Amino acid sequence: MFVATYLAAFQPMGGGSVSMDLSASGGPRDDRNTIAGGSSKKPGKGVGYADLLYWTDDAVYVWDAKHAGGDAERKGKKEVENKVKYLQEQLKASGDKRVAKVGFDFPPGVVPNYAKPNEMVKIWPSQISPGVIAYDTDGDE
Repeated sequence: MFVATYLAAFQPMGGGSVSMDLSASGGPRDDRNTIAGGSSKKPGKGVGYADLLYWTDDAVYVWDAKHAGGDAERKGKKEVENKVKYLQEQLKASGDKRVAKVGFDFPPGVVPNYAKPNEMVKIWPSQISPGVIAYDTDGDE
């Protein structure tokens, strides 16, 4: 995920760890991003995967990355809310006292694309879907 190192600069309360699902770009999937019930196609029934989770001592923040300006970005709000809901249930069932939360806004930036290191990706917090990282690549213009 192209925002993990970027996110590290904007950590609330001074620290935490990041887990990512890089499977969409040919990378590994972190098992911590698996959310039972978090499926966008079968909410409450199917397994879903958060693109990015930020784990602090008292909270887990959830983001999904969506291409900017399209249907995916608009639908992202509901998908993130669904993942937060089912992640909270999963945390509680495992005895984890942390609270699942929608990812916070951070300053926009430009970062290298994980799958194509020579390509730059512009990222910013979606203005229409909280918890969505909107992005555009060099080739999208």
